[in-house]
Amino acid sequence: NFCLETSLPSKDSYEAVLIEIFNMLKPKGFLVMLFSLECSWYTVNGTKFSCVYLRTGDMVDALKQAGFIMRSVESREKPLSGRNICNDTTGQAFIVAQKLTD
Repeated sequence: NFCLETSLPSKDSYEAVLIEIFNMLKPKGFLVMLFSLECSWYTVNGTKFSCVYLRTGDMVDALKQAGFIMRSVESREKPLSGRNICNDTTGQAFIVAQKLTD
């Protein structure tokens, strides 16, 4: 994914979009997300951009607040040797959440 955290200006706006996604999903529908952990910036062709700083707990809390039920949550820390100058992420997280009702 990486779309939401790189295109929205704040954690509040991120949480608002999750509510909108919840409202668009059919009952029993799934949301599958992959996002960067603790990333505040990234670069593309030498241009630096900001992104919403998220931890796994932030995402789980925001999804629950939006009405989702967690089905799977996995986090993987990026080893220091695997980090690069393109971003400051510490890893990735993968979440599967479900909307049970309207």
